[in-house]
Amino acid sequence: PALQAFFGDAGYIRSGVSMYPPFTSALILRIRDGLAMDQGTVIDWGVWNPDEEEFVGRMGVFRKYLASMPRRSRFAVLHGFPYTHHLAGISLWNLPEKVERYRWVEFYWFNTDTVGHIWGEASQRENLRLFDRYFGGMASNLDPEVQVVVYADHGMSFGPVLDYDGEVSRFLEGRAVFYAYPNIYLEPGQDPATVAQALVQETWQEFAFFRASEGDGVVEGFDPAGRRLRFHRIGDPSSDEVRIRYTWFEGAGGDHPECPGPGCGHEDPLGYHELGYRGEALTPEEWLDLTHRHRFPYAPVRILELFRNPRVGDVVTVLNAGPKAGPWVLEGNHHGLTRSDMAVPVLVRGETLAPLRGRTHLPVEELGAYLPEAGFNGQEPGRDIHQGGAWMSSAEVALSPLYRTRVGAEVVGAWDRAEPRRGRGWVGWDVASGYVSRFWIGAGAVRDTDGTRPLVRGDLEMRVRRVGARVGVSSDESTRLDLFVRAAGNLDVQLRNFGEVGVGFRY
Repeated sequence: PALQAFFGDAGYIRSGVSMYPPFTSALILRIRDGLAMDQGTVIDWGVWNPDEEEFVGRMGVFRKYLASMPRRSRFAVLHGFPYTHHLAGISLWNLPEKVERYRWVEFYWFNTDTVGHIWGEASQRENLRLFDRYFGGMASNLDPEVQVVVYADHGMSFGPVLDYDGEVSRFLEGRAVFYAYPNIYLEPGQDPATVAQALVQETWQEFAFFRASEGDGVVEGFDPAGRRLRFHRIGDPSSDEVRIRYTWFEGAGGDHPECPGPGCGHEDPLGYHELGYRGEALTPEEWLDLTHRHRFPYAPVRILELFRNPRVGDVVTVLNAGPKAGPWVLEGNHHGLTRSDMAVPVLVRGETLAPLRGRTHLPVEELGAYLPEAGFNGQEPGRDIHQGGAWMSSAEVALSPLYRTRVGAEVVGAWDRAEPRRGRGWVGWDVASGYVSRFWIGAGAVRDTDGTRPLVRGDLEMRVRRVGARVGVSSDESTRLDLFVRAAGNLDVQLRNFGEVGVGFRY
């Protein structure tokens, strides 16, 4: 209900169509930049460079993906672990303040993916309801002029567990040099058509595609019934005049008629015949209009895009909704060409996003044209927040000459004669930052009656809306805990170590 109230019916695009393969590692980078799968290097959870015979594994891909995220978003990966969803919700509450400061903010809600993989559809729906409640709490404090887009990068299917990777790997022994679903890189001398046809007949894979001998603009594939599919791109792919024709043969041999046409039945492997498709060459927009609600939305376009990427495998496999791999993927996965994996909701609100309102479908990469050119790291301010405070036994001020840098000074025993007087000076740097917390490290000097000595300190700051805490450790004192509540404007009421009341300011 909160999302409905905020975006309205006109802001709900029901059929955003994702890319194949529908993996977060490949999708997030492209959606943000408005790129299709024919551009970029990451096309699955393992990257193989055939020219250099170089392999980047799952962790390498994950590090590349993590490095692409805005620094404040990286903590959100931790919220993808089970039972951390409330931490994600609390982080979401802080977005209005972050938008005001940085202009653009990207926020990840990972937990729907985690619970769907592990516990299934019912748990995923409950997590979406939780997101809706937290979103409502955030939206109530958001400036009405702020523009918002909410989207999923992929869908999810649910079904029995199957070790499909192990099955395919066994089939490929002696045939392939590398395999990372859905890409297969064959040994020299192996025929892609022969391998693709045998693969779908001997494993759970439902389609296997390969480049046809006609060249870059033609991709063919097989299904388990032995039918041969063909996607033929006509014209320059970068041109507005490009068209794509889909046909199939009701057998693998060359003596079978090309369908649809005379002598053909209507056993269309993709089922487009039931939509009225009769073999016409359509533009990508026409394919989207025709198929966005079908079981295989936009499939000819997505497969041809993938095969334009120079890193694509010799054979590309497809395992659709149903079976999926373990061990931690227990209930749901997203690896197919079907609507359950490829169709995603898109919600938009704001002046820049107005052209998208009222639309029923779009390719997800089209969002990139409406997202900020500066990227999701936002517009960094010239400096950080000045802050300070006064307590019964001390006073402190920290000024920021540059963003993520503070220069501070503190006097202890300023008003309390029983407290030994000493002073500290330090320079600090923000080394990690999320939506709730920031971690600072600093170095400087402390001076008291014993002389001057080096100072090393660290501070963890946490804030949720108007309430926060600061935990500080330094080389010259025990741990310090400050609790604070924003009282009015830039003023805080603070409690230090549960024993001293003070007043703080932020500017």
